[in-house]
Parts: sequence; structure tokens; C-alpha cells
Amino acid sequence: MITYVNDVFVSNEDAVLYSGEISDLAKDKKSEIENVGKIVIVDMAKPATAVATVPATATAIKIGKITSAVSTIIGRDGSVKYTPVIDWSNPIQKSDSVLSIRI
Repeated sequence: MITYVNDVFVSNEDAVLYSGEISDLAKDKKSEIENVGKIVIVDMAKPATAVATVPATATAIKIGKITSAVSTIIGRDGSVKYTPVIDWSNPIQKSDSVLSIRI
């Protein structure tokens, strides 16, 4: 299987990588949304958590970028949260053809 990645994320800034729970991106107000433009990497075994380094045990990862677009989430109790949209790559399978990932 061949995976084509259409976007290349390059930055010379510090702290451009978001790590933590994806659900923590959700805020009570749109104006409170942070981390726009940051890169997100998740191990597909634990897709709810963004990682700072790819675990050696990972068999597949996804890479994304946090956009300025906002999605509204309405909870069962009627509460409203706002979360930024993440543009994701397709899952990238670990194989002999993927030699390394550098962060």
C-alpha cells in the first residue's frame, strides 16, 4: 500500500507540536481556542491522545494540523463546546518503506 501525503509541515518555531488529549482542545467559547497552526501526531492505537514522539510500538500514525475552522459540539446535557477542526492525513502504516519519522 502506498500512502501519499499532500501536505508537508515545516516550521522553525519552538513548540509547534501539540501533545495531549485531543478532547482538551474543546473550549467553552470560540475566543478561547488555542493551538491553531500546530501539528498533531497520534498513534492509531490511542487516537484520542496526541504524542510528542512516535512510540516504537506504533503500527500506524496520523498527522494533522489544527486549523482555525471551528466545530460546535453539543453534549447530551445540552452543554455547548467549541473545538478546532484538525486536517488529518490518512493513516500511515509502519512498514519497511517508512525508514524514519523525525520530529
